[in-house]
Amino acid sequence: MKSTSFLVLVAAALAIANPGWAKPNEPAPIGVAKYKGEDLPVFETRQVMPLSAENPRYPDEQAAQHTEGQATIVVVIDVEGKVIEADIKESKPVPAFGVAAQAAVRKWRWPKVTHHGQPTKYIVQQVVAFDIH
Repeated sequence: MKSTSFLVLVAAALAIANPGWAKPNEPAPIGVAKYKGEDLPVFETRQVMPLSAENPRYPDEQAAQHTEGQATIVVVIDVEGKVIEADIKESKPVPAFGVAAQAAVRKWRWPKVTHHGQPTKYIVQQVVAFDIH
């Protein structure tokens, strides 16, 4: 199989920062989103980067055709840093990139985050790029 590399890119989930959420030494979320009735902070991935991130498997058909692309995954993380949910928001140019990225991101581990000193669940949007070298 051809050598592949994966780039994990930063994607902003929302456009407006909300510094009122954070205490000193806590990341400031860029907004808040509802998840199953809870208001959860939303972070950019440059603020809260995965602690462990397994590369997704490059889809065979896209590798054979030298197709490159990316997928955006919305990730909900629990207070222990484990993925609760990973949903495909976008997959370009083919759905297979989203499926591969989603499967990998579900296994990733994230840092614990606090809000006003209390552990909290949170959300990030993660862009995974598929690039053939």
